[in-house]
Amino acid sequence: MLFLQGYGVSTAYAAKIYHEYGKESIEKVKGNPYCLADDIWGIGFKTADSITSKMGYEKKMCQPMNE
Repeated sequence: MLFLQGYGVSTAYAAKIYHEYGKESIEKVKGNPYCLADDIWGIGFKTADSITSKMGYEKKMCQPMNE
């Protein structure tokens, strides 16, 4: 959960993420932070995009699919 909080994820959301993904939470989020918008109730695209940016992903990787 400390890993997630380092990117601005609240304790409550970090707990939801861990509940959903378990031990694979860090790998899942590192692999595709946008999965949070699909899998975690209350985390939308804007929040997932903010986390993605804080993780250092290139901006062109952060574009919504409909643009």
